[in-house]
Amino acid sequence: PMPTYRVDADKGFNFSLADDAFVCQKKNHFQVTVYIGMPGDPKYVKTSEGLQPIECFYLKLNGVK
Repeated sequence: PMPTYRVDADKGFNFSLADDAFVCQKKNHFQVTVYIGMPGDPKYVKTSEGLQPIECFYLKLNGVK
């Protein structure tokens, strides 16, 4: 099954209806929390080359100024 995730903009963010996005109001003062749920204990990931063992997991967040 696919992993589940939830991203919370905890501190320093307000939601802008005009931009349809969270906006950070204060420079260098914010907090983002990410919750990831993995059903079971996955060992492999399906790729175009077949099953590959999971060696590590990275999460990348991007911000736009």
